[in-house]
Amino acid sequence: MHPLESAWQTVQREFDVAVFEAAVATRRKTTSELNQIARRLKQYETEAGWFDAILDGAAAFSSQVAAFALAGESASLRGVRNLDLPVGTIISLSQAAAFHSAARSGDIVVALRARSEVSDLLAQPAPPTRACLVPILNGKRTVALLFASAGDDADLNAFELIA
Repeated sequence: MHPLESAWQTVQREFDVAVFEAAVATRRKTTSELNQIARRLKQYETEAGWFDAILDGAAAFSSQVAAFALAGESASLRGVRNLDLPVGTIISLSQAAAFHSAARSGDIVVALRARSEVSDLLAQPAPPTRACLVPILNGKRTVALLFASAGDDADLNAFELIA
């Protein structure tokens, strides 16, 4: 046996322990964040507080998020995180295919941030990035949509859980 073999085995064991401990710490941090979001959603007092809780929670899992209330064939912007958009702006569902699809199907939609998909308001110049639209349901009815940039930092599972 080479003299460095035992040292190498020690380094491997220590590395494995460090990886395990990092995974446990990351999992605990994520579940703690999700638990805090759930508590806020249970305790909201106003519609604005409800939208704030959703946006704050989603912002932990994406760099850019926005929340829209649905009414008929339009989506009204109720709040944003890390986007420079005027609250109250209305998007016509007929002008934004991804919004229309998420609102009607009740399913998550991942689309390009192109005008035809997410409107002029949220579109990005070429090359467009991706966006995620998560329906927020009351029973079977879609009442709101959560918009999130779907870059490398985005976590679709977290968005679905928050919604």
